[in-house]
Amino acid sequence: MSAFNWIEYLQLARHLEKNQPSGLSAAALRSVVSRAYYSAFHHAEKWIYGQGHPPYPRHGKHAAVIRDLKNKYYKNDASDQLKSLRILREQCDYDDNVFSLQKDAISSIHTSEFIINLLQ
Repeated sequence: MSAFNWIEYLQLARHLEKNQPSGLSAAALRSVVSRAYYSAFHHAEKWIYGQGHPPYPRHGKHAAVIRDLKNKYYKNDASDQLKSLRILREQCDYDDNVFSLQKDAISSIHTSEFIINLLQ
């Protein structure tokens, strides 16, 4: 069994954004944001590991990746964008009301692509 390719989450996000199931558009758009975030997050995590960093413990991993991108690897743009995307993902996963869901879904895809391209 081979390792999961986290870019598939970004591909899924693109698909869901373009093909929202009837009656489930809010759920699909929230999933777009979530999948786009996790694609970028795991890409950033793997990039950091490629720099020789040891694996992170599960607890606090998301904040640590964002922090280390900025403070250890000086990838400020990637760190700032990932932090913004994380906040948006948390809103979509936990808040009852997200007011600009269509715009946020499209923006999350672009942000994820930006982070992934920056860390190639």
